[in-house]
Amino acid sequence: MDEEEWKNAPVLNTFQTTVPIEKGVPSAATLVRVLVNEKSLIIGIQCEDPDPDKIVRFSKLRDTDISNEDHVKVVIDPFLDGQSGYILAVNANAARYDALVSNRGESENEDWDAIWEARVSINESGC
Repeated sequence: MDEEEWKNAPVLNTFQTTVPIEKGVPSAATLVRVLVNEKSLIIGIQCEDPDPDKIVRFSKLRDTDISNEDHVKVVIDPFLDGQSGYILAVNANAARYDALVSNRGESENEDWDAIWEARVSINESGC
């Protein structure tokens, strides 16, 4: 994310945790930038971590359960109905998980596979 477009993209950084505390304060910063054009939606996520050697990552296969690993999850609600959408998640090994979500997030169809890419790198400040 060192291309010029990322430097000019607005930064989202006011996030809250869901686990272990709902609406809790994160222990480290997460910075999200979004680029959009007529063909692509590109989401850049920078997860700061004071001790990157302790990032939990062991899964490498697509659609495996990464809920017990450090990961990021994006839920896209293209219909703006708060009822349904798409889940895209990736761990620090670039293992991807995707699903259709319905019933206000109560149901996930993990058999659905989107066409998308994920790239991950770990450095001295995190992922």
